[in-house]
Amino acid sequence: MSMARHVKLTRNAGGDTISIPPEFALSSDDVVISKDGDRLIIEPETAQNRRVNDALLAWLATQEPLPPEDAIDPVSRGGATRPVEL
Repeated sequence: MSMARHVKLTRNAGGDTISIPPEFALSSDDVVISKDGDRLIIEPETAQNRRVNDALLAWLATQEPLPPEDAIDPVSRGGATRPVEL
């Protein structure tokens, strides 16, 4: 059975904040938040998520840097640092 409850959204410079009612308490202090259309999904971060993230980071650490011809130029707020031919 799905539960729903109205809560107040507080907007501030650091982002939006909601207070989660006790009946919606999560099993973790760390959560993963995602967006699906207009819906926000808040899920407890699981040990499996951490293992997958740790495994990905470990694998990335073993990879060689890209050769210069495959490297991507950094992008500044003003756009690409050099012209790009399409």
